[in-house]
Amino acid sequence: QAQLDDLLNSPTAAAIAQAEAQVADAQAALADLQQGPTATERRSTEISLEQTLVDLEEAHANLAAAKIYAPAAGTVLAINTGIGERISAGTAIVTLADTTELELTIDVAELDVPQVAIGQPVLIEIDALTGKTLQGEVTAIAPSSDSTSGVIYYPVTIRLTDDELANVRPGMTAVATIQNTQLALSDGWLVPTTAIAQVDGQSVVTVVDGENTRQVHVETGAVQGEWTVVQSHELAAGDQVQGTLASFTNENTGRFGPPGGGPPGGGPRGQ
Repeated sequence: QAQLDDLLNSPTAAAIAQAEAQVADAQAALADLQQGPTATERRSTEISLEQTLVDLEEAHANLAAAKIYAPAAGTVLAINTGIGERISAGTAIVTLADTTELELTIDVAELDVPQVAIGQPVLIEIDALTGKTLQGEVTAIAPSSDSTSGVIYYPVTIRLTDDELANVRPGMTAVATIQNTQLALSDGWLVPTTAIAQVDGQSVVTVVDGENTRQVHVETGAVQGEWTVVQSHELAAGDQVQGTLASFTNENTGRFGPPGGGPPGGGPRGQ
């Protein structure tokens, strides 16, 4: 029985051939390992590695491009896009401003521009900050003019020089009065043409003093749109003159903004 089992369990010719083939494959694989990769295989691997490095560098660049860097320090005033929105090149993501430096642009009538100079002091009253007057100075006078309703004016930029700007916000409305101590009678005052009346053949304006009024004789000069230059020894800076227009060339309103409106200050004001 034992001899019969040995015969039954002995390898067949097919099994032997299969085993020999496996040995041959193993020997060939061993030879390949011992010889190393071919030049073609090495170059293929190098190309694959180079492409992987390029993909990695591009991924790093895309990640860096996903971060937005402000060109300067400041306060975010507005966020112009939302999460998930698709944006194109050049789109403003946020609006930034340096609120430690604010400017105000006012419009000065052409007749008053010669009286305005760079560095001239300005008093600024902000509608939202009742009773508070800030200091400023003229920093720029536009070289070209604009016009509204026939009145030619020049934009004048004013920079706030006051140290207390914590409560001042971009966009607030303000009244700026340019301080002009050199505005003499020879230069005259600019008043609304409709404020000038004829009494006994003479030109007069009505000055408001609290609840009282008084008539002041004036000599009229050049007319600029809805304004007329007048001269009078009885007019002084700060006088309020009755008229249909609300302001004079020496006072006007504008809105604050970060560094990049109305007439210069010091004269009578319309009521």
